Amino acid sequence: MRLTGSVALSDEEFATVADRAALNGIGTVLVVIQVLWLALKQVRIILAVLISLAIGLVITGPSGS
Repeated sequence: MRLTGSVALSDEEFATVADRAALNGIGTVLVVIQVLWLALKQVRIILAVLISLAIGLVITGPSGS
């Protein structure tokens, strides 16, 4: 028996996204660091920006409930 319709399609799309989520996340962080380095060129300021970004993502992310 096969599932068809929007539920099966949504599940397949989620599996595709989740498949490479870690690799995409690492790539995104590296690109953000590169852009920050080109813009700021000071490690202390870049760290402050990254910490602020991480705190903002934690606060606005899903609560897990």
